[in-house]
Amino acid sequence: MSRRWTARKTTPLNEPAVDAAAFAPAFPLFRAGPEPAAAGKEALRFLTGFTLLGVPVHCGICWLAGHSLGLTAAAVLVTVAALLAVALARWLALEDLLQRLPLLLLLGLVGVGLVFVTSLPTKGWGGGGMELLGGVLILVTVVSILGSLYRPLSAAYQTVTLKIPFRDLCVAAAAMLVSLGLAALGQTLPRPALPILTCALGGTLAGLVVVEYAAWARANPGRSLERARAFDGPPAAVNPAPGAKRKPARQFNGRAAVVGAAVFGLSYGVFSSVVQYGIGPSSELRGLFPASPNDKPGTGSEFLAVIALYALVGMPFGWYRASSAVNGLRFPNPVLAVRLAWDAVAVFLTYPEPAHPLAHRLHTRWLRPQSVRLAGTCVVLLTAATGFVTNPDKPKPAGPESKSASVNPPAPQPPAAPRYVPQGDRDAARIEGRSLDGLDHTPFTPPPVLLPPPVPSQVPADAPESRPLEDGVTRFILAATATAVAGPLFLFFMVWLVGLSALPAYYGHFEQPETPAKPR
Repeated sequence: MSRRWTARKTTPLNEPAVDAAAFAPAFPLFRAGPEPAAAGKEALRFLTGFTLLGVPVHCGICWLAGHSLGLTAAAVLVTVAALLAVALARWLALEDLLQRLPLLLLLGLVGVGLVFVTSLPTKGWGGGGMELLGGVLILVTVVSILGSLYRPLSAAYQTVTLKIPFRDLCVAAAAMLVSLGLAALGQTLPRPALPILTCALGGTLAGLVVVEYAAWARANPGRSLERARAFDGPPAAVNPAPGAKRKPARQFNGRAAVVGAAVFGLSYGVFSSVVQYGIGPSSELRGLFPASPNDKPGTGSEFLAVIALYALVGMPFGWYRASSAVNGLRFPNPVLAVRLAWDAVAVFLTYPEPAHPLAHRLHTRWLRPQSVRLAGTCVVLLTAATGFVTNPDKPKPAGPESKSASVNPPAPQPPAAPRYVPQGDRDAARIEGRSLDGLDHTPFTPPPVLLPPPVPSQVPADAPESRPLEDGVTRFILAATATAVAGPLFLFFMVWLVGLSALPAYYGHFEQPETPAKPR
């Protein structure tokens, strides 16, 4: 039989026996993050740890900076130097030296004490009396207390020097420096400037959170590439008709979304400060702008009104820009966005930095290390905490209508006493032939002293005594308690506002489970 009549088999693969759906994507991408429940638990653990550790330390630094900024800076710098020294020793693998360091310090202190005691005069040893006995008792008490605290102090020292990673020590040192800088800003900046800075930073971070959640949703391995293209819009035609306008697909612009979110946060901060502090001539917002001697009395109020109007217009513009840049400008679902805001924060805080080439990585390159994201979140939370803790009651400038003159009127000046001329001067003027008309011939009598009318006391008799120390401690405790809750709520609120439309849009298209089709 000729070769051309032989039946030929085109392929050795039995196609009906292979599931085509399992082999449709040749190189599927996968997301390296944990499960949603585990990610939410890890994010909640981070926020709780920050609230229990970072907020008290920052509140203490702000409170101490309100009394002595130099002492606060010295204490923080010494602590930072100690943390960096321990981190350097960990990096150089000097754990043995770190474990022997407390013993060396103790021996050094004992040596210094012995040198101090031996340098005292010799005659004081015999006649010390009760003073020597009291010093010995105090020394024994201190040694016994330190001996009872040996175990917890040793465990804490071993935890810091052996169990905390090198990167965490550096992050803690940087966080303390940031806390010191924010405390100094809280003492120097006017009160309306700090909420504006906080809202601007919060809006920027919220924009980053929304952008990363959108990129994470687009990398869902359960959704095909055609679905992502359908979300972006129809692509341009390969061979368009003559005269037809080419309508390219919309691009995912994360940078423009972050800028829009920053504009929204800045506008929101300015508008809230204007609402809180007012626009009138006595508003504290006027201290943010340098006054000119040629300004009219109402110029500052008009300028603040214009700024408030721009802020009111900037909020919807920034929100529109942030949503449209990621193609998420859809009909918003506020109730669904509340839950998705927490999911977006959890993804932003917990997504790791995978090394696999087929794993999804964050859209912004410098955000891929998890420590950078945690540090940025801590900066925003610390800035929000500074606004609650450091609100010094600065004296307001006295207005033009001061009531000090009406409360304490000046005492009236007594009338000038008549000039008295002695008898000898009158006789000399008569001998010299001068006129006596300008001379006073009445005897001298002192004028009556006119006392000012008594001013009634402005303080009532039963006024309570002021206790500034107790009031300051109470105010500090209330502010620290509010800060522990208000920081995470502020971050959650900003993410919800910025992603009010984008988060439900991406969830509904990429993350929401598809409903099974009804049989026909």
